[in-house]
Amino acid sequence: PEDWWVIANATRLMARVRTAGEELNQLEAPTVEALISLYAAQEEGWWRLDDLHRGLELRFDRCRADIVAHLGKPAVTAYWAWAQGLASRFAEAFEARGEYTGGPPELIPHTRFWSELVEAGDLGETAVLLVDALRIDLAESLRSLLDQPSWKVYTRLALASLPSKTPVGM
Repeated sequence: PEDWWVIANATRLMARVRTAGEELNQLEAPTVEALISLYAAQEEGWWRLDDLHRGLELRFDRCRADIVAHLGKPAVTAYWAWAQGLASRFAEAFEARGEYTGGPPELIPHTRFWSELVEAGDLGETAVLLVDALRIDLAESLRSLLDQPSWKVYTRLALASLPSKTPVGM
């Protein structure tokens, strides 16, 4: 029975979607850098909405139908409306820029990943997991599973090249 988990996290998702929507609406002409920074911020990034959404829908089949219908589904609907708004603003920001480049300094174009981070680094014994289209929420879950006292787990965002389309699993 996941009833209380769904109730708590559907409520949390709706509240965070409302806050993220207000933050997004306060940006008159958001830049690519601003949107990526807000989305990818470690502690309070908007990626955490994706994590809440994923966990919520995974538990619907183990929850009472009335809770899913009256709280779970409306939370998911609110999330998707916000995500669509974010995607539109992101596309507008790239269109206003006139080119598909940029982002905050910590964002690396995927074409430079190997040469700048692996070949140029003093990495010692290193395992590199390069995963196409891995969402930040899933990357953070993977990082937390791999993080152990004897290992240093490091993640880095990369900007993919266009066109980018991954129809399976998205």
